[in-house]
Amino acid sequence: MTFARGTSLGSLVLIIVLGCAQSAMGAGWWCSEDRPLKVYDDGVASGAAYGHFYNYGDGRSMSTAYYKDLRPGGEDVRVETDFYWWGTDTDCGDGRTCFWHDVSKQTDRYDGKRWRKHARARYLDGRSSRSRGLMDICEIHSWGNDPCSPQMVETFDY
Repeated sequence: MTFARGTSLGSLVLIIVLGCAQSAMGAGWWCSEDRPLKVYDDGVASGAAYGHFYNYGDGRSMSTAYYKDLRPGGEDVRVETDFYWWGTDTDCGDGRTCFWHDVSKQTDRYDGKRWRKHARARYLDGRSSRSRGLMDICEIHSWGNDPCSPQMVETFDY
């Protein structure tokens, strides 16, 4: 995970546009089955994903991902969600307010050609009133760095 805590989102807006290049969907949806987020390995699409980041309504922030391997039988793919909270935290430095990182959660590894659904949740932080998820899809390499897609950003207030 390379996103710095407390980083402004100006640079992330560009990532969203480049990630799916689609019109806005409903609140919390990133990409779609017809226009998924893709990871590329050596210029070839190797995995695809889309999903939903939302307030589950029972005190949890939920990340549901649909993902598949575009080159089945090769390297597995997985989707990762980084959970962030908005507010004052020691990670913000000098008592400032920012988004601070809580935890990263990954889906199971998968190498199938059909869409697979996987959900991950995190309990909402009582010190915060806003949740943010950064989602990407990566191809898992046992011999080197994993190539990953751009990160998608979704936010909701609670």
